[in-house]
Amino acid sequence: MTVATKQRIAQIGLAIVAVLLVWRCFFTVDETEWAVVVRFGKPVRVIGEAGLHLRLPTDGVRKFDKRLQVYNPPPSEFLTGDKKNLVLDAYVAWRITDPIKFLQSVGDMAGAELRLHDLAWSELAAALGNYELSHPVAVRNGQNDDGEQTKISELTEAVRERCRRWMEANLYGIDFVDIRLKRLNFPEQNKEAVFARMRAERERMAKRYLAEGKEIATCSSPHGIKRGGKTFWLGIAGLSAVIGIVSVRLNLVIPALVVPVLKDLDTAFIQPRWSFY
Repeated sequence: MTVATKQRIAQIGLAIVAVLLVWRCFFTVDETEWAVVVRFGKPVRVIGEAGLHLRLPTDGVRKFDKRLQVYNPPPSEFLTGDKKNLVLDAYVAWRITDPIKFLQSVGDMAGAELRLHDLAWSELAAALGNYELSHPVAVRNGQNDDGEQTKISELTEAVRERCRRWMEANLYGIDFVDIRLKRLNFPEQNKEAVFARMRAERERMAKRYLAEGKEIATCSSPHGIKRGGKTFWLGIAGLSAVIGIVSVRLNLVIPALVVPVLKDLDTAFIQPRWSFY
């Protein structure tokens, strides 16, 4: 191998090294990312603007998503203030606000979600222990069985504020945006017992309305009541019985709604027309 050939190989090698060094000096940042320039393991600067940027060839770059993140863990079981078990399916919305603190405290997205899970679920368990089962559970139109507004928003707001203050105090570089409940359910082992109690309650209601219908049908003065009124109340008795039986089979609450309406109709329109022999 001649001297000229050796010099040419050396020149090609130096050119390749120079190209690699120049390549290492440039990096790009997307508009949805934070970029942290790390020099020998120590963060030196943060870049939040999209575009092409410079660094030393020995520097490293760690990138993090600056968009709103949603953490969806699997449902977990909690205990209410009246010692009832509930399975809550919740999610947490969060974002990175300080990439350097985030890198130094949790390191990556998986570590952040682990910290969020521990914090949010401990606060949720503590907050739910101050409420009875009837407070977060709605029967109709966002109201519980006492006619009061459910306290889901109050519960989640309290948890959100406590988690946000804790994150700010511990310098994680994370903004705890919100926590919301997607679903409330009973544990699988308790569902059958709950449904059995519901069926028993519906049967009790059906029997009560059936007895009321029979009592009304047989109720008359010593001289009797005109056939029209008696036929009407016999019809109500039969209708109450049918609705009661159907509601037991279908787990409905129709008798609780229909019979009071029929009673109101009787008071307004039927009773003034009664006449006795």
